[in-house]
Amino acid sequence: MKRKMNKFYLLVLFMGTVLAVNAQTRYFLDNNSSRLIVEGTSSIHDWEMEANDLKSAIVLRFNDNKLSDIEKAEFSSPAEKVLSDNSIMNNKTHKALKAGKYPEIIFNLKSVNRFNVSGSSISGQVTGALKIAGVTKTIQINFSGKINHGHSLSLQGSVPLKMSDFDIEPPTAMLGALKTGDDVNINFKFLYKK
Repeated sequence: MKRKMNKFYLLVLFMGTVLAVNAQTRYFLDNNSSRLIVEGTSSIHDWEMEANDLKSAIVLRFNDNKLSDIEKAEFSSPAEKVLSDNSIMNNKTHKALKAGKYPEIIFNLKSVNRFNVSGSSISGQVTGALKIAGVTKTIQINFSGKINHGHSLSLQGSVPLKMSDFDIEPPTAMLGALKTGDDVNINFKFLYKK
């Protein structure tokens, strides 16, 4: 009986050591401290819109209490919460995004292409599936950021996209006098907390 108990305690000790060495930690987006801006051009002036009500979670892997990899990342934003200070632009954008039929813009991580850690600074590139207006495309995202004593994570980056890649017809206004360019740039600054 004593021998069986010793084996049990050794197994518990071993499992505890493995978990301590290889740990996963989930972080959630702090919506109040995060921003996602969509920038574009038109035949009259440049424009920008901000995505609101963002939801995101990221799972990080730690080895010996040191950040080693990204296990999982997911993101979503309501299409109707991509807003500017111009109601006509908002309506045209929501129509172009087919927000009534496809209410969510969604990103899911597929793979980590590069991941560098230097002290508290991180950088790299990930590949993921981005779904906009019912169309899913594989994109690459370059990012940089900081891990703050394991309690929070800040990430930032910029992603160029073409509306036409997602079968989105660039909005027009003023009887066609204002034409939106096909190219847009997504700039994000995210803060994640445990």
